[in-house]
Amino acid sequence: MNKRTIQKAILAAAAFVGFACTQAEQVPDAAPVPLMDTYWQLIEMNGQAIKENTMGPSAHIIFDEAEARVSGSTGCNRFFGGFTLGENNTVSLSQVGATRRACVDEGVNEFDYLAMLGKATNYSIESDKLTFSDEAKAPIAVFTAVAPE
Repeated sequence: MNKRTIQKAILAAAAFVGFACTQAEQVPDAAPVPLMDTYWQLIEMNGQAIKENTMGPSAHIIFDEAEARVSGSTGCNRFFGGFTLGENNTVSLSQVGATRRACVDEGVNEFDYLAMLGKATNYSIESDKLTFSDEAKAPIAVFTAVAPE
């Protein structure tokens, strides 16, 4: 083989390796976590990060597909109710009730959290983040999927 042929072979091999590496790096994002039967921990509400609750469970929500029920915690009290999902990722929580234990105000303001759930009209999921939005499509809460506590 002459020197020119060897150079072309090396360039072709380098180009192939570069192309293969570029293709391998273009892995699509992981599929979003499903809304149903996932433990969604509240991490932001009304634009404010939620501090960790060291006194009890984290504020969270779970949509139970089999029962068509929603349940969760405010960080102190448990809540429960019904929900409906509609076209274009609309969501409506209904008949939400809660236990009434006396709570140390450690993390989430319970009244604000339950009020936010009543204002949620839309949801979106990107990767492991669930966002609730209000009628104006403004984000009002962000949750992250975690292993149940």
